[in-house]
Amino acid sequence: MSKIKISAMVLFLAALLCGCQETPEEVKNNMSEYGENKQMDTSDITYCSLDELWQLEDYKIEGNIAFDGKIDFSNVEEIDVLNLTVERDFLSDANKDKYTALFGVDKNQYEESDGGNSGWGKRISYSDGENAPTFSMMENGGMAYMARGAHNPGEYVIEERYDIDNDDVSDVEAELGERKVNVANVCADMEKWLSENMPMDGLEYRVSDVYVRKMQDGDNARRLAMCAEYMHKGMRLDNHTLPIIVEDDDYNMEKCTTFISTSLEYDGFETPCFFSRNFHLGVKSAEQVQKLVDFDSAVRILKETMSGFGVFHISKIYPMYLLKLTDKSEGPGAAIEARPSYAFLVTYNGADSSIGIIKSSSCDHYFFVDMVTGEVTSDLTEERK
Repeated sequence: MSKIKISAMVLFLAALLCGCQETPEEVKNNMSEYGENKQMDTSDITYCSLDELWQLEDYKIEGNIAFDGKIDFSNVEEIDVLNLTVERDFLSDANKDKYTALFGVDKNQYEESDGGNSGWGKRISYSDGENAPTFSMMENGGMAYMARGAHNPGEYVIEERYDIDNDDVSDVEAELGERKVNVANVCADMEKWLSENMPMDGLEYRVSDVYVRKMQDGDNARRLAMCAEYMHKGMRLDNHTLPIIVEDDDYNMEKCTTFISTSLEYDGFETPCFFSRNFHLGVKSAEQVQKLVDFDSAVRILKETMSGFGVFHISKIYPMYLLKLTDKSEGPGAAIEARPSYAFLVTYNGADSSIGIIKSSSCDHYFFVDMVTGEVTSDLTEERK
């Protein structure tokens, strides 16, 4: 069995986890210079129902927090405070049989290990020589698969990008080898494939981004790279931001905001030629919220909290669940709290990953305003413990 291939898979998963960042030094200086910014008194907060949020459309914000664009909450069916759990025993015999069969892996030839220091538990992995299919599955539900010759990092360039929130791809076609496919149909097919083969209790999949990748050399083959976000009743779980690192001996994560999504690539065949996720999630409990901090209050809170930090031009505003690890672990059985929030994102076009679509490094800055408490969470105001 090829040790090189297995190492590559482990490194890919580890690279996703280690994409975390600490507060830049200039931001720390900013915080020190401006001191503590007093958050708005809760008596100034006004509230609304979900029905009222559905009415929001175009919205203009001026001042230190600036935005002039479209806001859409109409797809949100319900708002809850969620308690999520990471899969505890994904390496059951039933799952080993199911997923080795799904990806065409010889279950009699995979290797087992304790997972090393990944923190994700035990692992099974498989490869069968150079340029062969490669498969890895973790005790916490982390999984990666590459079909034969599926990816040669650095050899593909991005021809087209589609943001499904903003781009209409219903009539967009892409050439994949000798096949021409409709991008919207492929997105729907992949969402169906995920829901049937990777079901998560209380969560759904939605393809949010599609890249058309083209091979630089050789036959100019193309494939579609996709990011599937996790949704709960129409509201996404945050996979746009990097986590806060707790500066203890183990450099644990305080907020689990990295790579809460699935990456896929499709080259014209039924099964994705590339698949990766860090763990398997499920909703343990959901407490519905009826009384919500209204959007005007959220804007006022944010503007006041961030006064003195300069002007921020917001690129996107989403309703989003901010995820916080309750036990500072992503291992089997880890508990995660998901807080409904207004997410104000300052995005940029950074360097693209050669494997999958990684969205969590796409924000220069992020600001979350809790829909229940009005609390602000930002990469600029978080203090390290």
